Amino acid sequence: MKTTRGASTQQQQIMMHPFGAFCRKGLVQGAIALALVMGVQTLHAQGYPAQYGARVPHAGPVEQTMSDLQRIAHANGVYSNRERERYDNALRHLAQFQDRLRRRQFDKDKLDQAIEDVQNIVDNNRLDRRAKNLLWRDLGALRTMRARYDHR
Repeated sequence: MKTTRGASTQQQQIMMHPFGAFCRKGLVQGAIALALVMGVQTLHAQGYPAQYGARVPHAGPVEQTMSDLQRIAHANGVYSNRERERYDNALRHLAQFQDRLRRRQFDKDKLDQAIEDVQNIVDNNRLDRRAKNLLWRDLGALRTMRARYDHR
């Protein structure tokens, strides 16, 4: 039994306890760990797949779609060249649309291309149900954005 000179009996018991390292680290680390666990559970409870990370707060439809595409592509791992090309096309067209939108140019043709690219991913890439649902949600938001532009 390892004892530390000057350590109280309670401190020695903590050192011998299997979780003693956690006890010695303090309550701050425990609180952080608890917050992380609760955050993951909250995301899961909200229906957002934990494997794809958290949705971007206050992001517009374009930013959210780009974020979701990147996370899904990363989470799914191995692709054929054609699958990778579909992700690249969608991300490129979304970035081009976003760049023009920042310059106050609503390029509906570029948005239409991006919508078609994302739809192509949903239709042709190997995706689990959760990933498809995320992209369907993103497609709906992009189509709503497009429709609002048409009706202004």
